[in-house]
Amino acid sequence: SNLPDCVKSAKLRKQEQHLCIVGMERQAYQDMVTSCRATVGVLGVKLGPNPPCSRDLTMDYSFDYAQQV
Repeated sequence: SNLPDCVKSAKLRKQEQHLCIVGMERQAYQDMVTSCRATVGVLGVKLGPNPPCSRDLTMDYSFDYAQQV
């Protein structure tokens, strides 16, 4: 576009910084998923339908239906 080079460079740096942050967030998420899978395996929890309050533990579920990749 017709923007000065200094403005283009600033926008590019901001985009690169965003991509770096997103990469770290994605890695943190993947590490947590791996850790949770290991924990579920150790506890012998079968994922799927279970009777309410059938185990002495708490699990939180989160779904991101609007994730933009």
